[in-house]
Amino acid sequence: MAVSLLATVGLCVEMPLINRGLFGDTDGTLVLQVYMLIIAVTAAINACASILQSQDMVRVPTIAILAGVVVKVALNGAAVRRWHTVGASWTTVISLGVTLLVIYLTLDPLIRRRIWAHGFGWRLLVVAAGMGVIVGMGVHVVPVTGRAVAILLAVLWAGIGVLVAGALAVWTGLFSHREVLALPVGAHILRITKYFHKGE
Repeated sequence: MAVSLLATVGLCVEMPLINRGLFGDTDGTLVLQVYMLIIAVTAAINACASILQSQDMVRVPTIAILAGVVVKVALNGAAVRRWHTVGASWTTVISLGVTLLVIYLTLDPLIRRRIWAHGFGWRLLVVAAGMGVIVGMGVHVVPVTGRAVAILLAVLWAGIGVLVAGALAVWTGLFSHREVLALPVGAHILRITKYFHKGE
C-alpha cells in the first residue's frame, strides 16, 4: 500500500512529462493525474478487503463495491456535463473512496489503530509529500524541448524520485534497512542516507 501511494504521487507529478513524451503535448494531463489516484485507493481497498476476507467477512467488500457503484451512477452524469472527462475521473475516484471508507470502517478498531500506530500513516504521508514536492519542482523547472527530452526527463526524475522516497523512508523510519534493501536501488539509498547522517 505504501509503494502504491508513492507510485501514485510520482506518476501525478510526472504526468506532464509523460503526456508530452507520448503524445507531444500536455492536453488531458489533469484528467490523467486525477485518474492516477485510483492506484493508491485500489491498493488500499485490496489490502483492507484481504483483512476482512481472512476474518470470513466476505460480504462486506461486495456491499462496499455496490455502495461505490451507487455513488458513481448518482454523480457521474452531472459531473460529466459540468467538468467533462475531469468530472468522470473524479467521480470514479470518489466512488472508490466510498468503497474504501465502507471497508475501512468495518475493520476491527484495533486494526485501524495499528495502521496509524507509531506514526506509520503520518510518516508515509510525509515521505510521499516530500518526494512529490522535490520531483514536482524539478519537472516544472527543467525546460522540455521535445518529446525525446520529455521521455528522458521522465525516466531521470522517476529514478530521482525513487532515491528521494527511499532516503526519506529511512530517515523518517517508515521502512527498515532490510525493507529498503529489498528495493532495486536499496543499497544506493542506504549509502545516501548514511552520507547525510555523517554530515549531521
